Amino acid sequence: MITRDLELAKKWVRERVEHDVADGFRPTSGAFASSKNGRLRAYGLEVGSGSRDEIDWPKWFLDRAPSVHASELLEVAAREFKCQGLELDYALVGWSWDLVWIDQTWRARRLNKSKASWQNLKLDAEYLINAYRVLLTRCRRGMVIWVPEGNGGDPSRDVAGVDDVFEALIAAGVTPLEDGPSPTETPGLASVRPA
Repeated sequence: MITRDLELAKKWVRERVEHDVADGFRPTSGAFASSKNGRLRAYGLEVGSGSRDEIDWPKWFLDRAPSVHASELLEVAAREFKCQGLELDYALVGWSWDLVWIDQTWRARRLNKSKASWQNLKLDAEYLINAYRVLLTRCRRGMVIWVPEGNGGDPSRDVAGVDDVFEALIAAGVTPLEDGPSPTETPGLASVRPA
């Protein structure tokens, strides 16, 4: 599933979790984003930073609401380094301008924060493709990819970069959330409940 609306993506994850609660088991959920994302904070999705971040990652994975550490609050996204080898039942993956689809190929970019502009990186393309591969394989039951709309007045959030990503992912077979199934349906994933 894919959407341009962060709140709709969060709603999709929460509805699936609520639908799949059974026999006291509540599915896990959370958000993921690339460590090079740069601008998702502008939309309200904080991405855990490096060694100095204040996120207690074991609590992020294990705690449940009302704990403010809980991943299911969908407020803080885990980077590829924090989630590699770990899974949640349902995931929201925030896509950013660090990996964009240009001229029929994936291009890696780095944000120059002082100039609010993106610079192409030839050497890091494979690294970022692998980072997104990690992020896109962290869920067991369902995932929604959120691609922000962009902001024409902010060069660090250019509209064309993310529009092309959105269209490329749809062309690759990702279903737009607005056209997708109800909370009781999860295409391509079996509903698995503990015995």
